[in-house]
Amino acid sequence: MEEVKQKVKDLTSKDESKALAAAFEMVNNSDTEMYEELVKTSDYLFQFVKDNVAKRIDKVVNKENYKNLFKFFDCYSSDYDYVFAEIIARYADENIKQNLKFMFENSETSGKIYIARCFEFMPEPSLASEFSKFAFDENEYLASACAAALGAIEDKNSYNTALEYLNSDDDFLKLKALNFFMSYGDNPDLSLLIETLHNSKMPENIAGKIAYLMPVTEILNENTEYGLDVLNYLLSGLGEILPLSDIFCFEIYDTLSMLAKNNFKENSSQVAVILLKAKQKFNMFVENDEYTFDEDKSTKDEIKAVSKLLNSFNADFWTLQESEVSGELSKSEKRQHSALQIIKDFNIKEAVHDIVEMIYETENQTIICDGVAALSSLGGLVYVNKEDIISQITDLNLRAITESYFL
Repeated sequence: MEEVKQKVKDLTSKDESKALAAAFEMVNNSDTEMYEELVKTSDYLFQFVKDNVAKRIDKVVNKENYKNLFKFFDCYSSDYDYVFAEIIARYADENIKQNLKFMFENSETSGKIYIARCFEFMPEPSLASEFSKFAFDENEYLASACAAALGAIEDKNSYNTALEYLNSDDDFLKLKALNFFMSYGDNPDLSLLIETLHNSKMPENIAGKIAYLMPVTEILNENTEYGLDVLNYLLSGLGEILPLSDIFCFEIYDTLSMLAKNNFKENSSQVAVILLKAKQKFNMFVENDEYTFDEDKSTKDEIKAVSKLLNSFNADFWTLQESEVSGELSKSEKRQHSALQIIKDFNIKEAVHDIVEMIYETENQTIICDGVAALSSLGGLVYVNKEDIISQITDLNLRAITESYFL
């Protein structure tokens, strides 16, 4: 075993000649033990090291030994599936394609993923039904590989199935559909994505998928309100539901910078809520190590950069944002909820009368309860009649919560 570990150390070393020799030995000898050790070690390797390993494998594979890669298909690694797939597609003839088709039908999950990846690079319409069986599998790697292979042949049946899942009442089916589109390579209309977001009980998760399908800045340019909705949920989920490292994929720094510098007059209240939420959240990340202790240096640096950007705006800028927030209280219920949270967190007393007006105009009992909670926090309960408010709430739990604010 120590010998195998040493070979992997050679493969990942800075010494290129030693590393290439190790790569050649692994491939030429179909050394599955060495490959399995490499996969096990990959979790602890920097990305650039894994990239170097991939390049070395590519260099030592040729038309004579590329079939040896099939021996590694029992051990799956997302670090090397595309490497193997591209190499095999480069050399495979019609007989190999037929063998791969047979192998797909008879392989375990790991083998199916590798083989589906191969057919992303050499489209095979005859396998559409097989790939469709696994395009929404619980194993996300298998689902992704099959969806990509279906995208390569522009299969419409699976695409239409994904569209049906978007309209499902099941949020987990919606997420599977969005994962499908991410791999398939063809997005549905933005309006359908936003409708899915608004109808979900897991909007932070849905927003995270949408942002992978389409950059937030692009959504903002196409439809400002849609883009702000997505960004609001991204910020809500970041660090809790969505990993902090996603700030790069979501282009959070550039997006917030654009919001702060541009004049979105028609959406000023929504922008204000987002900027205040971002300031609060990123300051919290910077001030509390428990959020970032296991993040890499680049993520920590980006978090600090976003916090520094937001704190670079002067007091007048933030006073203006606070004055705009009340405008959200006449919008949709979900936007009202976000605004009420910001009003409480920033103690925006100027919003009291707008909250009172909202409470008497809405029929949503949750919003009434949230509004009373905000008034309680701001010392504004004197502006509402307890009996009038309680009489509007029939839900016993919400009524009990609301009454507790008047005690």
